Order: sequence, then C-alpha cells, then structure tokens
Amino acid sequence: MMVSSFLTSLGLACDILGALILAVPDVPLLAQRFEFGRLRRAREKMEAEGVQAGDAGFDGLLASLEGIEPIEQASADDIGDDVVEIVIDRRTGVAASDIDFNWGEEYVEARYEPDGDYDEADFYDTGDVYRRIRERVDGKATRVRVTGLFLLAGGFTLQFIATLV
Repeated sequence: MMVSSFLTSLGLACDILGALILAVPDVPLLAQRFEFGRLRRAREKMEAEGVQAGDAGFDGLLASLEGIEPIEQASADDIGDDVVEIVIDRRTGVAASDIDFNWGEEYVEARYEPDGDYDEADFYDTGDVYRRIRERVDGKATRVRVTGLFLLAGGFTLQFIATLV
C-alpha cells in the first residue's frame, strides 16, 4: 500500500511538472528564460524598432543571419567588423552597386554603425531571415515540449503501475 501511494504521488508530481514544461513555450514570461523565447522577442523588436547589440536575443538573431547570402553587402571602408544593430527597413535611394533589389520592399539590415547609411549595412531577404528564425525557434521549443510530454507519459505510467501494485 505504501509503495502504491508513493508511485501515485511521484506520478502526479511528474504530470504536474510535465504539464508546466509543456506550456513554457506559450507563456512569454517563462519562454524568455530560454533562447527560443529571447529570439522570438528579438524578432518582434526587430520589426518594431530594431535590435541593438546587447539586447536580449541579439546574438540569436545574428546567428540566424549566418549562412544566408546577403542581397547586398556593406561597401563602406571605415566600418567596424561587428554588427551593432539589426532592423527591418525599406530601401530607397540609389543603389551602391549592381544588385538584385526591388526598391521599396522590406529588407533585414545588419548595420555596422548605429543608424548607418546603406553602404554601412548588409541587406538580407526578409523571407529567408524569418524562415531561419522560425526554424530555430520551433526546433528549440519542440525540444522543450517533448521533454514535458515525456514527463507526462512517465507520470501516467507510474500511476498505472501504482494501480497494479
């Protein structure tokens, strides 16, 4: 009888913990404690006002740009080596070189200077960047959810075993 009560209690504790972990990706306050939550928040901030170096999720956004070929790369000679700001902006004006741009469309700018000119930024296709961010967020959130699911299944299994003992 004591073993049965212990297994039932342990199973319930696993169920509660599993349910909480399963909900983490959908609760912004909890999600921000994980990389996928910070990256999701940085994407939202990038759309609204831009993300600066040092902001939560900036490094994740920068890592998301790796491996994506820029539509246009910075051409200024006096820029730094590090991206300091990532924003969504519309291109207007005169192209610095022969590039495949549709003027007026939105692009993700990785700026080497705060509020820099077009020649001080790399430009990326917004769709490619969003796709990469979504892959990173979904992959990490799925791992958290699977962990919660395994805890739930383990808890139910313990409770089932308790009924057999």
